[in-house]
This record gives sequence, structure tokens and C-alpha cells, in this order.
Amino acid sequence: MIPAAVGAFADVIDRTGTPTAAEPGYASRLSPLVDQGSYHGHGLPAEGDADSYGGFTGPWYMAQEYPWWMSKAFTRIQLKDAETGDVLALPAPETHAYPGRLTQRYVVGGVTLDLTLRFTAQHTSFVVADVKSDVPRRLTVSWTGELLRPAAEPQKSATSLAASRTGVEVLFKQTKGANFYADGTERYVVTHADAVTTTVSGDSYTTTRRDALAVSAKPSRLVWTESFTFDDEERAAGRAAEQAALDKPQEAAKRTDDRWKDYIRRATAGVAPEYHRVAVKGIETLVGNWRGPGGQFEHGGIVPSMSHRYYAGGYWPWDSFKEAVGASTFSPDLAKSVVRAQFEKQITSGNEAGMLPDVVGYRDPATGTGHSNLRNTKPPLAGWAVWEIFEKDRDKAFLEEIYPKLVAEHAWWLRNRDHDRNGVLEYGGTATHNKTVEDARLSAAWESGMDDLPRFDFGDGLEALKNVDEDGNHVGWSLNQESVDLNAFMARNDRSLAQIAEILGKSSEAESFSAQAAGLDHAIRTTMWDPDSGYFYDTRLGTGKPLLGPGKGVEGLVPLFSGTASQQQAESVREALLDPTQFFTHVPLPPVSAEAPSYDPDSYTRGSAWPDQVAFAVDGLRRYGLSNDANRLRTKLFANADGLLDGDEPIWEKYDSATGAGNNTGNFSWSAAGILDMLQGTRTETRATTTDLSITAAPAYPGGPVAVPAGATTGTTTTFTNTGRPAVRDVRVRVTPPAGWTVTALTSKDRTKIPSGGTLTTDWEITPPAGTEPGRYRLRTHADHTAADGTSHRVTSALVVQVVPDPPRGSAYLSDLTWTRATNGWGPVERDASVGDAGAGDGGPLTIGGRTFAKGLGTHASSEIVVYTGGRCTTFTSTVGLDDETGDVGSVAFEVRADGREVAASGTVRGTDAGRELTADVTGAQFVSLVVGDAGDGRNSDHADWADATLTCSDGAAAATERP
Repeated sequence: MIPAAVGAFADVIDRTGTPTAAEPGYASRLSPLVDQGSYHGHGLPAEGDADSYGGFTGPWYMAQEYPWWMSKAFTRIQLKDAETGDVLALPAPETHAYPGRLTQRYVVGGVTLDLTLRFTAQHTSFVVADVKSDVPRRLTVSWTGELLRPAAEPQKSATSLAASRTGVEVLFKQTKGANFYADGTERYVVTHADAVTTTVSGDSYTTTRRDALAVSAKPSRLVWTESFTFDDEERAAGRAAEQAALDKPQEAAKRTDDRWKDYIRRATAGVAPEYHRVAVKGIETLVGNWRGPGGQFEHGGIVPSMSHRYYAGGYWPWDSFKEAVGASTFSPDLAKSVVRAQFEKQITSGNEAGMLPDVVGYRDPATGTGHSNLRNTKPPLAGWAVWEIFEKDRDKAFLEEIYPKLVAEHAWWLRNRDHDRNGVLEYGGTATHNKTVEDARLSAAWESGMDDLPRFDFGDGLEALKNVDEDGNHVGWSLNQESVDLNAFMARNDRSLAQIAEILGKSSEAESFSAQAAGLDHAIRTTMWDPDSGYFYDTRLGTGKPLLGPGKGVEGLVPLFSGTASQQQAESVREALLDPTQFFTHVPLPPVSAEAPSYDPDSYTRGSAWPDQVAFAVDGLRRYGLSNDANRLRTKLFANADGLLDGDEPIWEKYDSATGAGNNTGNFSWSAAGILDMLQGTRTETRATTTDLSITAAPAYPGGPVAVPAGATTGTTTTFTNTGRPAVRDVRVRVTPPAGWTVTALTSKDRTKIPSGGTLTTDWEITPPAGTEPGRYRLRTHADHTAADGTSHRVTSALVVQVVPDPPRGSAYLSDLTWTRATNGWGPVERDASVGDAGAGDGGPLTIGGRTFAKGLGTHASSEIVVYTGGRCTTFTSTVGLDDETGDVGSVAFEVRADGREVAASGTVRGTDAGRELTADVTGAQFVSLVVGDAGDGRNSDHADWADATLTCSDGAAAATERP
């Protein structure tokens, strides 16, 4: 009997699909079932994948630190009528994926075959095959499989097949190749409960049950195990569990189902029922990325993603601590193991004593590894994670075990990342692994965990400085920039350390940590706060003034997560987080504000939204009594992130903030952890004041603002929605324009009472006065209302209106025009010069294939430049190519769009190509966009030139045309 808590959650994640090659590629779309900290997993055949019918697809397995596929379906069962020899050709099965269990059902010729796969231990999965027939008969049973070989040596020759007395084995040779490691002691072993005979032919095998299987209306059962181990010690340790599954599969199945039932019970306790399915998706994601003890680790950890080549085999600190908090919602023991695995590799001697390396992997660095980085660490979240775990099970012994390690890490930060010794920290790099200033600047950006956000663009005064101790010894590097997120994380960490110290009876140490947290709070509130914009920013070292140039980023919300902000500051930050023109995008909280010049909704660090940042914001808003606003953030994330709430897509690392599409990689741990954390307590949340205020307006171009010439009129619509349960009353919606603008409500903007689910929709006309300077203007909107309990509330939104310049006339170079939008993947777009480095004005002449151009635009993938043409222009022309300053490397794709519709494209352009002539018909378009993509292979060296970029336009009124 399957526990209801498990059986109720079918196909939460789509686990169907058959691999076509041994190497999964950069980021696989397949999501095999992995459980118990195993290093292998299995999927389900999709309809049409006839080559895998009768088996579970794969296995997917870890070549120590990297993921591979061993077979399309390594153990395919085949049935024949023992009397006639007729093969029972298996049709497409009915398949389901449950938490911890995969099932298949085949019905053919009066025979029903049920296959069920579970894991019984870290290294062992087991399959139960129940076979029944409408009429008694005898069946010949066999299993077949074939290896998928990697394309290149040495990994191509790493595996071979061997028959065994109980089945078949995959043997490994010692291998150290690109993305593939083996010590030669690994084995993949299939063991059958019944007597079998196996023959091997090259990369294929056949195993046959010695005796025919008698079947009838009562199911007959077959059982086998599949174990992937790295050495003899693991094999010996796992034999008992393997044999138990072969001898008593019902008991092994019950243990697995009971474990998953307990996971689900714990994680959904206190969670609103409508969120149970996404909670289970979070559990399955974290368990699928759990790797048990192995290699240089005595404890199991959680990797970022099983689906990504470089994320499947390493442990990063801030990933791990977020993952531990998420795992604590269903398994405090797993959460503690994740923390222990991180501190196993804490540096214990020398100048870096106390530091947690940026990433560690299965292999010891001395033997070669793809996952080892001592050049930097990640933000300090360990104390927070340990305290969150303690609050789940009150295990004081765990605090006693970890506390000295936490103190050592804390001391390392103060010793090695405080350049001016003022108690406020900077991101940086280690002295031993960063030899140059450029190395250190890159390490510092990566140490933030947010990589190449605009605040880490190396220009405009950003530098890396050497840190020295009292004897003048070089102990590390720091940016000349005190980062708000780093210091807020440390303040939260200090508060957690104070709580832990108090529990352990270390009162004086608790007071010290509390005082340090208070000192950071004061510095952040007074030096990193800009009252004019109402937001937190990094500061330049020694100035005590916020750095406003890069614009608002998600780092500015961390003082709410840490409890650092004043109430007034928190409420101001909350306005930015809930402003659709800033952070309340389709999927909320992109890394940079949507109004920032660098914002690109699909960009990895400049547009796509990380769910873990939403979790930080939800925690912070709740901390300041702004639970209604926390609900709005979470609800919008769940509603608009593709497949998150109701679909069967995996949980993605990031989501396009404009479309909701998942990107980079699926099955991502910190996203799952953040989701599990922000779901806690939703069952008892007060929903009386949950409301929303949305704005509907036709944008000037996809993803753009509303556009209007100065002195003209445009329209928009606001919709106030009561998403809570009781009615709200005295609703008043207002739009506040800049001085001199006219805003007129065409329909009602007030309503006495709005029931649950009800709306108030208001149409508005907006007119900027003649002479208004071109640019983007924010019109604040808000709705005041009274909840059922008599309390007053306000929900805010904003509308961005683009006042456009006069359209171009005649023949006009785009480098001479005013743009309505310009984004660039590296530094600013340059006029009449190549993009050069990250600073403004540092490019050289535009040069493509040895030919130099005086006019044009220097960009870097991914980039977009938008120009208002007002329906007046007919033709765009340009010579496009990669600038010679990058040599022969790089590849990009150029595209011209008219009002969002592609009208010309270059295809892939490489560094070795000569310039290409690009011509586009833009007749009647209001806006023309020039877009450069990275051609799918990353953006390194992608300096893309639009040489002689020219628009041909009329001199008079806009051209009349029919648009599709």
C-alpha cells in the first residue's frame, strides 16, 4: 500500500526522456530520479522512445565530479512466450514519477507488466517487476542493454562490460580526462534475485532467467538491484542493503515510501494546501542533488544542479548554506550533513585559517579536480544556516560541534577582508591565489556570488587593494568598495552567532557578536543609504557615500533580511521591490532594477530573477511586519515562473523576468531551498489585506515603456484586485504625475466595497506638457483601502512613460541620435568607437576584417539599442562584424527588429569573418531595435560592431503603411 502522502504527488517533475549521447552537454533537459545521496539515477521512457521500452532510461551517473549517461536504457526487460517463442513486443507504457519512486505499466497480449524502481541505499536502486496474465502461461524473461560511449578519448575507452554469475557489470579503467574521472575501481553492477545467465558482445549484453516464469492472474515477481560504487569498501558496506532488497523487496519499498512520507509531512506542515505540490517539487529537487559521502568527503552535501555539467559535482558555501536551510524543512539530519561537508574543507592553518573555499569537489586538488577554487570564498551565511537548523530540532550538540568553526570563519573575514580596519567588510581575494590586481578584482566579483553585476564593472574608480597585517605581510585583497549585501549578511551572521553563543552559555561572546552586528547596522543605515532614492547601495572605501552610478540592485534588499534597516528605510525599499518599473517585474526581483540601463530580462546577472533573492526579500519584509507585501512577491513568483506552481517543469536556477521562462539550468538547489523556506507558515497567514494594483498599457515595443511625444496624450489602465478573502472598503486609486503633466481618470477611481476576487478598473489619459525633455518618467500610482478589521492599507505601483524625441529625418547615423534604450553585455555602448574595455570612451576605432569605419556603434553581446523612428523611416543599413580588437575569437548574431518584429538577421558571425552587409525594411515602424546575441556559446570576446549604422527617413510626416 503506497502512503497517500507519496502517491498523491504524481509527476511533479517530468522525468521522461531518453538520452541520445553519453555526454549530457552543458545543461541537460532530462531529470532522472536520484535518491539517498546516490551518484546514479534513472528516468522514464517517453512515448515514442521505443529503444528504451521495458527499461528505466539511463542510468545517469557521476564520473566522480561530472555527469554522464551510461546507456539509453541499460536494463530492458523482454518477454517471450516460452511455448511458441513469440516475442511480446512492449507498447508505449503508462508511466509515472512519484516522490522516490518510478513506475511503468505495459499491457500486451493479455499480459500486464508493472515495473517499479526505488532506491534502497546510497549506492543501490532496485526494480520490482510484477507480471500477470489473463490465462496461465510460461514466459521466457531476458534483459538487454548497450553502453553509450563518449565521443572522445580517454573517456571513450573508460568503460567495458563483463558477465557475472548474478547479472552484468560495467567496469571502469583509470581515467583522467576532460569532465571525466575514474580511479579504475568503480563498478556498475546489476544483480538478479533469480538464477540467470549472461552473454556479452562488445558493448551489448543479454541476461536470461534460467527458468521460464510461470504467470497467471496472480502476479509473479522479479527483483533486481543496480549498484554504482566507487571502490571495494563502498561495495562491501552496501551488500547488506542490496541483499535485503532482493530478499524482501516489500520491506525495502516500505522503508523508502515511509521516508518520503516523512519528508512530505515535515515540509508541508504549516504550508497552505495550494502550495503542497511546489513544496514537494522543492524536496525532490534537493534530494536529487544530494550526494552522499564519497571521495574526499565523510559527509554528504547538496550540489547546485544534477543537470548542469559544472554544477553537478561541487559544493559552494553560500549554495550549501541556503540548501541546508531548505533541507531543514524536511530533514534536519540532511541539513546538518550539508553544513558538515562544507566545514570539512575549512582551511585550518596559515593566513587563510578559517576560510571556506569557493568550491570543493569529490577529488582532492592534489590529484586533479575540476571543482577547487581557493582564490575567494562566498558571502557569510553559515551562522544563519546553523541557527535555522537548530530551530527545527533543538540539537544543542550540533551547535557545540560547529560553533568553533563558525567563530574561525568569522575571524577570517575580519582579518582578511577589512582594508581600513573600520569593521566594515569588502569583497576580495586571497593573497596566495591572486597574483595581479586584475585577478583580485575578478575574484572579488565572484566572491559576491553575483558575478558581473554592474556594481562590479571594472571602471569608474573600482580597484583592488592589497590588505596587510600589522607586520606588513600581504594577507589578502579587497575592493575599494564596501558592499551592502556582504555587510548585511555579516550582521545577520553575527546575530546568529550571538544566539548560538547564548545557548552554549558563552554570554560574553554573545555580547561581542551582538555589538558587532549593531556596529554594522549603524554603518549600513548611515553610509549606505541614499534618502533621495530611498534605497541601499555599496559605498566607495573611505567616502562614506553610496555609489549611485550602477543603479539599484537586489543587494539593496539584504538589510531587510538582516534586520539592519530602520522601519522607515524598510518601507522605502519595499516600494522599490513592489514597483513594476523597478523590481516587481513579471517574475520579480531581477538582479538590477528594470529601469537601469544595463537591465536585460534574459541576462544571467542583469535581468533574470533568482528565486533565492525572492526568499531573502520575503524573509525581510515579514521581519518588518510587511507580510502582505511578502505575499505579493511570493505569489507573483509562483504565478509567473514557468511550470513552478502547476506544471511539471523542474525548478530553474533563474527565470526571465519579462517572460517567466526558466533559464540556465533546471533542478536547481538554491531556488528549491528558497521556495521551501518562503512557504513556511503560509497556512496561517492573514490574507485579509492581500491586494494587488496592476497597470495595463500598450508598450512602445516588447519589453518597453509607454511612449508619447511631448504635448501628446496616451492612455493606460489600472486594476485594483482584492486577492484576499474578506471584502475591502473605501478603495481610492490615484496616479501622481510629474509637475506640469495632466492625468485624467476617464472611469471611476473610487469604490465603497470590493469583495474577495473583485476588481476596480480605471482608464486614464496622460499628457506630458509641450517641451518636456525626452526620457523616461515614472508616474507613481497607489490604492488606499480599509481592511475588514478596520486597518488602513496602501498598495503601490508605477507607470513608466517614455517621452520620445523628434524622429530622425533624411539619412541619419544611429551614433548621432538619442536612443530610448541601450543595454550592453560589457561596459557602455560606444559611439563611433569599439566597445573596448568596461569603461566609457575606452574603445578604439571601429575595425572589421582590417577595414576601419569612422561612424557606427561598438557593442558587446548581449546588447540592445532602441531608437524612436515614429513611422518616418524606411530602411536601415549597416556593416556588421566582430571588431578586430578581439582577434579571431568570439561569435555573435546580429538582428534588427521593427516594433519587436525581426526584419533582418545576420546568422552567426565569427571573429574570422569579414564584415557583412545588413539591410532591413523598417517602413512604418515606431521603434527600431538593434540586437546582438552571443550565438549560444557565451559572450567572451563578443565585441560586436554596427559600422556605418544608418537610417533612411522621410523629411516630412510619417510614412503611411499597412503593418501586419
